[in-house]
Amino acid sequence: MTQKVHRNLQHNYAMMKEHFRHNSNVVFRQFQVARKAAFLVQIAGFVDKSMLAQSVISRLSDHMGSVTEESILNTIAVPSVETTTEIRAVVQKVLEAQSVLFVDGITVAFTLDVSASEQRNVDEPENEAVIRGPHTGFVENLTVNLSWIFRYLPNPNLRVENYRLGTENKITCVLVYLEGTAHSGIISLVKARLDEIEVDAILGCAYVAQLIQDHPNNIFPTIRHTERPDVVVANLLEGRVAILTQGCPTSLILPHLFLDNFQSVEDYHSERYFSSSMRILRLMAFLVATQLPGLYVSIENFHKELIPSNLLISIAGTREGVPFPLGLEVFIMLLAFELIKESGMRMPKPIASTVSIVGGLILGQAAVDSGLIGIPTVITVAVAGMSGFLAGPLSQPVFLIRLLSLIPSSFVGLYGLILFDLMILLNLSSITSFGVPYMVPLVPTYFPDWKDTFIRKSTKKLHTTSKKRRHNIGRYFEEEYNPKTNH
Repeated sequence: MTQKVHRNLQHNYAMMKEHFRHNSNVVFRQFQVARKAAFLVQIAGFVDKSMLAQSVISRLSDHMGSVTEESILNTIAVPSVETTTEIRAVVQKVLEAQSVLFVDGITVAFTLDVSASEQRNVDEPENEAVIRGPHTGFVENLTVNLSWIFRYLPNPNLRVENYRLGTENKITCVLVYLEGTAHSGIISLVKARLDEIEVDAILGCAYVAQLIQDHPNNIFPTIRHTERPDVVVANLLEGRVAILTQGCPTSLILPHLFLDNFQSVEDYHSERYFSSSMRILRLMAFLVATQLPGLYVSIENFHKELIPSNLLISIAGTREGVPFPLGLEVFIMLLAFELIKESGMRMPKPIASTVSIVGGLILGQAAVDSGLIGIPTVITVAVAGMSGFLAGPLSQPVFLIRLLSLIPSSFVGLYGLILFDLMILLNLSSITSFGVPYMVPLVPTYFPDWKDTFIRKSTKKLHTTSKKRRHNIGRYFEEEYNPKTNH
């Protein structure tokens, strides 16, 4: 049976004390409202004490008229006041940093939005820094993040829908899209997957991404993560949707396609010729990062005739005395490179650079001097590793692809590497992101949308006012798409 707010204040006080008997940080404040007893309940540290004192307690204490639900609502001056009759709802509001007011003789409780607004400053995201363009990023406050989106896109068609996820923490999550621009099928699919989430807690947007993504066992990302409001708005205008979570400074953007991984924020703030050349460079870096180790092993082991004689003699001389097979040698060096990179990322910043120098220079030189590793292997792994940094969101797939490619390269040579690459291409062509084929506009081919792929056309052509000519990802949505076979 659901407990209700009682007319008797002492009864309500006893119920709230019972609910929070094991929570020492929940505080109760008793005072008078026109000679009627009242009390407030809230979690210490979550409430703006100044606002509570001036806008609630002081105004209610000075109230001289009749004490009714309507008079209290008219007296309190806070951003938001709601009423509830259920004790369970009251308890949840207290846990969500709200202050709750009970007044003797009134059978409703008043939930007051007087939460403290302490938060970190809005700074530029370190992972998406730009020279040109806005220097703003999301923070852990969902309200602030939504306000930034509305600043960039004050459009009456902008929709924000709330969800409560997690049975234990009931975190607030919002779905943002531009009505009339986003395809209704994509919106319905995202809503259905959000409704299906059944977990005990959501501790960040990455949890949501893993629970709603297509093909959770695939190595390629089908959801984009960004900390920039301008990136979110740009994608909303292309018919995508965004998901933001309270307490997380990152937004999810979906659908996310393969070619999106080679685009940067700064591409749209630079001249199109420079942006296009940078995109081509990123694609080439992706190919080098994934193919170079396997290509080196294949040619050195099985296809020496493809190497010029002078270079072949030089490589053979440097590898003389190396105790490991070439495939194993490259594998060890790739793991060592990842170990050094991970150590640099996890260590405190003041000593991270020292770790990188010690690991990269001293250990590498020592391995070569001792004859454990050949110089060509060090160069190959270093070039592949540096190229992988340009892969951006594909850095994790790059790591797995170049390790796995060593297996067919070591046993079959170029034929094995080519077969492995064909399997990767087949995989890319078969997956989808929320009903949209992952490789569009390449497969299926739609030439009008090639204006923003490897080569970026002028801003005038990209942001035309004509909805027919404007790029919209919804045109690729497959109506026959069955989410149960992909999710």
